[in-house]
Amino acid sequence: MQLTYNDQKIIENQIQDEVSKVETQHGGCISHSLKVTSKQGVQYFVKSSLPGMDLIKEANGLKEIAKSLAIKTPNIHFASRGLLVLEWIEAQAPGSHFYKEFARQLASMHRYTSSAFGFYEDSYIGSLPQENPQSASSKNEWTRYFLQHRLFAQMNLAEKNGYADATLIKSMASLEQLVPIILEGSLEPPCLIHGDLWSGNYIVGPNQVPYLIDPAVYYGHREVDIAMTKLFGGFPKEFYQAYNEAYPLPRGFEKRCGLYQLYFLLVHLNLFGPSYYQQCLGLIQRLRDS
Repeated sequence: MQLTYNDQKIIENQIQDEVSKVETQHGGCISHSLKVTSKQGVQYFVKSSLPGMDLIKEANGLKEIAKSLAIKTPNIHFASRGLLVLEWIEAQAPGSHFYKEFARQLASMHRYTSSAFGFYEDSYIGSLPQENPQSASSKNEWTRYFLQHRLFAQMNLAEKNGYADATLIKSMASLEQLVPIILEGSLEPPCLIHGDLWSGNYIVGPNQVPYLIDPAVYYGHREVDIAMTKLFGGFPKEFYQAYNEAYPLPRGFEKRCGLYQLYFLLVHLNLFGPSYYQQCLGLIQRLRDS
């Protein structure tokens, strides 16, 4: 992929320099990503959105994380609905202490709280809409919020897409009454979470500095982030040890972990189709039976 003429002119106007080199970046499956080098040798990360997506929302998520003063995000040079220009972060291999420091900084971000669940705007999880209505924190609000705006929002989309048959729908309905029991004893004030924290959404920057990218930000339960880190292979064990030293998770996380992972598996079902059906169904059945 190359820059369109219009996008190149927008970028040149924003950086006050000419574009001299454009290189395609691989690894993502949602948007188109480029490394752009200016005539003066300054490098930028440039993302263009799919039709219907708004990259201003991604920029707003990065700004919210930066507000916590807990962990770095790339500087934003320009954001519009279709174009996002960020500071280029030269990725490094993780050193022996990276994951401990990453965990401590994430724990610090999770101490950045709000009086309400949700966010001031809806966003995306991958390319899918993620609804983030703000809802005042109360004893049972997180349970209702996660059921309505995460699990059933994705289940409704799966039905619409034709990925949820009667078996999956019935299984999810039977799980609904167990969710308050599964989440019992874990409730905390709404905290800032990345929302899609897998291995592709952080960078080991220069001097082993952690950076978060591609957020699906809202104020929710921090265990959502930790559950996502464990879904596809997991992070190194020192990450979890350091996180629990900095901000211990409530007892019973391992069972709740599966519930939070179900949301992300339903997202993958809607993004990538029936290959995730059996994982969703199997996880629901394990949660019901455990």
